[in-house]
Amino acid sequence: MKVALTYDFAQKSLMGESEIFDVAEGITLGDLLASVDKHIQETGASRGIETGKLRIMDGCELNACIAIVNGSPAPTSTRLSDGDRVELMYGYCGG
Repeated sequence: MKVALTYDFAQKSLMGESEIFDVAEGITLGDLLASVDKHIQETGASRGIETGKLRIMDGCELNACIAIVNGSPAPTSTRLSDGDRVELMYGYCGG
């Protein structure tokens, strides 16, 4: 199945605006984001760019402020479906 991911400004210079990921049926949001982190690290390594601050996950915790699924910042399920859209937003952290 295919899931679209829109990167936040933090990752865009390395990863581009967005990507379509071909993933296993029933993948969870956490598993997708962990897979994307691996992709970010591999891309950064191939270009000699440190990616520590570009990670989406910090262990099992979300490093991004908000992960929006299909326009909802509070998705009712962590299981993704074919055609889902995930957007990452860091700008609403406050601080």
